[in-house]
Amino acid sequence: MFFNYLKIAWRNLLKQKVYAFVNVIGMSAAFSATIILVLVSYREWSFNKFHENRDRIYQFYREEYRPEGIEESTSTPAPMMGAWKRECPGIEKITRFTADTKPVTSGDQSYNYSIGYADADFLDMFSFPLVQGDKRKALAQQDQIIISEKVAAAVFKGGQVVGKPLTVKYSGGKDRTYIVSGVMQNVPELSSIKFELLARFERAPYYDEIKEDWDSHSYRLFAQLQPGVSMSDIERFSKPLVNKYFANGIRDLKRDGAVGDKEGQLIRLKGIPLPEWRFSKVSTYGNGSSKLFPWLLILLGIVITMTACVTL
Repeated sequence: MFFNYLKIAWRNLLKQKVYAFVNVIGMSAAFSATIILVLVSYREWSFNKFHENRDRIYQFYREEYRPEGIEESTSTPAPMMGAWKRECPGIEKITRFTADTKPVTSGDQSYNYSIGYADADFLDMFSFPLVQGDKRKALAQQDQIIISEKVAAAVFKGGQVVGKPLTVKYSGGKDRTYIVSGVMQNVPELSSIKFELLARFERAPYYDEIKEDWDSHSYRLFAQLQPGVSMSDIERFSKPLVNKYFANGIRDLKRDGAVGDKEGQLIRLKGIPLPEWRFSKVSTYGNGSSKLFPWLLILLGIVITMTACVTL
């Protein structure tokens, strides 16, 4: 019986070839579009999921109550990391981070690569595994640098590269030679943080000039909280530290006529959880879209498929 139905359907298709062709093409296009939309949504949800500690990592940002309204900024002063590491309970690990692109030379060869600068806790917080070297010692010294497999293959043609020199050219002729201390897997495409080489934060450009300057806000600050500690706990613990270390900024806000929140705070420290970076409008690593964006793509795919089923 089933085969008879198939035969009848096939005969009808042969009798109406143009109509059948249009239906097949239309349904194929609708299903293809839906599959693409679903894959795009899945990709957006997959950012940063490879980090093992992602549920306890936050990017800090300041919330300032200015006369013209609330201003949010992820830029932090260089000495903030050390102060919060010493004085703020509940923080397990903490690191600053910045990145820029510099010429890199080895022998007579020159390349341009993105160099990240971070503190010693960085490799323990984020899951960027090394294929050569020991991550516990890879950033122990200020003359050490970690490179990606891509850089190792291009510059050193692969092989064992730990211990080899690598020169980075900085502005003003301040070239600096590092010793390769590790080779890491290439940073995944679905990582918000991007870099191809990683050096100690103390080697970041202009660090020496502002390392003790609380009024120069230039860097990103990430913290991994202790188990059982929430970001609201850190916000509460940080209140006296903010009043202590950001006294100049608070004084300027009062001078300009700013009015604080219901508790009178003019500056608050807050945090963005790593899983929310991708859709955050505050985070440095947000893409500017809403959390609803992937759901809207899936809804659009459903509408396209249903419309094709009804009309074709």
